[in-house]
Amino acid sequence: MDHVETNEDEVHDWEVLAYDDADEFRVAHHVDQGERLESDGVERADSGQYERAIDQLEAALEQFQKARAIPQSDSQSLQERCRSVLETIERVEDEWGSQELDDLLNSVERHLDAGDDARLTGAFDSAAEEYEQALAVVDQVEQRASDEREEVHRRVVKLRDRVDGRLTSLDPSSDHREVVETYNDALEHREAGDEAFRSSDIGRALEEYRAARTGLDRVMEKLDEFTFDAVSPNPSVCDICREESRSSLETVVLDHGTERTVCPACTMFAKDDLLPTPETVETERGYLTENTESLESGDYGLTWSSNPDTDTVDDAESDASRVDEPQMLIQLVGVYQQADGLPSPADLDEKTDFGYLAYSEQFGGIEDALREAGFDV
Repeated sequence: MDHVETNEDEVHDWEVLAYDDADEFRVAHHVDQGERLESDGVERADSGQYERAIDQLEAALEQFQKARAIPQSDSQSLQERCRSVLETIERVEDEWGSQELDDLLNSVERHLDAGDDARLTGAFDSAAEEYEQALAVVDQVEQRASDEREEVHRRVVKLRDRVDGRLTSLDPSSDHREVVETYNDALEHREAGDEAFRSSDIGRALEEYRAARTGLDRVMEKLDEFTFDAVSPNPSVCDICREESRSSLETVVLDHGTERTVCPACTMFAKDDLLPTPETVETERGYLTENTESLESGDYGLTWSSNPDTDTVDDAESDASRVDEPQMLIQLVGVYQQADGLPSPADLDEKTDFGYLAYSEQFGGIEDALREAGFDV
């Protein structure tokens, strides 16, 4: 081909080559090259290799233009080929731009998810960093999406609303943050009380339980400012905080299974999220009240005698064999009050000093031990 392009030599035996002359050969060569490049470009575009696809299509266009410039070519046909390749390039560029926008929007979703995960653990600073990164990407998308289709604009607006709402919910002065921090502090006191109870430090257990109860009382006072038992008649107003939201509302399921349409901040009331509902707090307060009253009265729900008769050798031996029973039962009560139903063998192995086998040997089983502690199971 280089030889033909650079040498106007009419000595070539074109009949052997199946061409009438050099011009016909050059046209055929350029068209063949253009078709090959066009096909490769389309395949690369279909597989998402947009940049390389455009390079191949532009090279194909150049080949068709070279063929069209030769006088003996079919100019009309090649003009249509050039127009077709230009349309394909435009389509691929649109697809490439849309894919980049989709990737950016997916990045926003990932930052939101990471922020939500951090928020669930109480790592508010880390959550704020993720939300700020999400906001920066949204800004970038908005600058590029001015000519995009309507569904892209709707998605961008929705994501911005979510990001703005999440950032607002992290405001240290917000009622939501106050409830979260007060509730978590109360739970820490309750856990410390449980630990003290298992260690037979009744005085400290009482102190921790009372502190936990005080915290839960403050939480309930704050929750009274929210509404949980009825939906808002205004679709733009949050069902729980009753504030009109500039962000789009979301539907969440609360702990007791009720659905509510809420602002981004109130999504923290969703099941397994950070904020408790009044029902959850009342349940916790019930446990604390029961524990505190039992400790104050000295009635731990246990049935052993605190004054064993040691007059006989047999009684002494019996007392020696049961010396750890009170401690076993105290720890069992603590585990049982935290468990959802009967504690499992793993619970006893992990949360008591004795383990499941010791309870089985001493009492015959978990249910038998609980009956010994005064529970009707």
